[in-house]
Amino acid sequence: WFVYSDRGMYKPSEEVRFKAWVRKDGHAKGGDIDGVPNINGKTARWTIHDPRGAELGKGTTKVDEFGSFDLAFKLPNNANLGSARVDLAIEGTSLLGQSTSQYFEIQEFRRPEFEVTARASEGPHEVGKHAIVTLSASYYSGGGLPDAPVEWSIERSTVGFTPPNRGEFHFGPEPVSFWSWRSSSSRKSDVKTETWSSKTNPQGVHRIRLDFDALEPSYPMSLDITGHVTDVNRQQWAGRTSMIVHPASVSAGVKLAKSFLRAGENIDTDIVVVDQDGKPAPGRHVTLKSARIDWDQVKGGEYEERELDVASCEVDSPTAPTPANERLHCAFPTKEGGTYRITAIVTDATGRKSQTVTSLYVMGTNRPKDRGLEKAKVNLVSDKKDYRPGDTAEVLVVAPFAPAEGVL
Repeated sequence: WFVYSDRGMYKPSEEVRFKAWVRKDGHAKGGDIDGVPNINGKTARWTIHDPRGAELGKGTTKVDEFGSFDLAFKLPNNANLGSARVDLAIEGTSLLGQSTSQYFEIQEFRRPEFEVTARASEGPHEVGKHAIVTLSASYYSGGGLPDAPVEWSIERSTVGFTPPNRGEFHFGPEPVSFWSWRSSSSRKSDVKTETWSSKTNPQGVHRIRLDFDALEPSYPMSLDITGHVTDVNRQQWAGRTSMIVHPASVSAGVKLAKSFLRAGENIDTDIVVVDQDGKPAPGRHVTLKSARIDWDQVKGGEYEERELDVASCEVDSPTAPTPANERLHCAFPTKEGGTYRITAIVTDATGRKSQTVTSLYVMGTNRPKDRGLEKAKVNLVSDKKDYRPGDTAEVLVVAPFAPAEGVL
């Protein structure tokens, strides 16, 4: 069966229209979706029930040679509101599945009388600056909504931003990896929401100014901005826009030579300093730090993060960067197995910082600690992101238990 209505939602007293097709579904070897044999002229019965199960109407129609039929029914003026359904059945066939049901909505609603749009001032947007968001409410018949209540909602969250043509490097917050035993639901949420109330001016417009303050850690922020406007008839419509706020005018991209290592091998790291358009940024100082991450249980059952085997590296982007010299390099030693976190911080000309964090797993005597109770699974990690023809790919297989046997 394939059934659909012309709109999906209707008001009492409106006409509901349905279109239906029936096909034969062959489940045997070589089976396919085919037309139902001798379907032309068969009788299709339909019954419509309101959200409380009461019968609103019923009837019959004929199936055509293509296995399709349609029906129309006018809802009563006092129809109950909610999810109604139409029951369909075809008579005179020996196939299974001769009947089906399709749901639709009966609701009271008003046509929109006005529209709301939101528009932000042009970017790029950076910490230390500000943006103006303009909300405009206007009637379809013409003119703005004066003195109408406005409810602003602004949601801020941490995001990553990869400049154009720099996809091989990682920018921004640390990506979630298999060795991160903390689930995303257990991580502290960085989402914050603020609300404000006001009213539109005589032209139906309201503007809000957003000042961007620095946060730690210094990652890009996403702002989702929504403005709700309510008219005198209590109709409410919303305008939405979004923007990304950069912590600085430059950022540091990090690329690891391998996705996993063995204890004793160096973490070879390439760094590139670019602006928001992906162009090399000259003369910028970058501080990098490598640390092995461990967790200790403290009072109250919570886990506290510890940084061990800390190593640092400082580099400067060339004053005249070219594709040949724009890549900087650092190497960090690994003494033991575990999760290693690489942090890169770059400062722009005005002193604003931008941070990038990534991590990798170093194989040692033990597999990553898992203090959760999640279902055991096997993780596969390739040593690189991209390969050339003829390269050898090394794949790390992390089993949830050992000793064990596996098939690759």
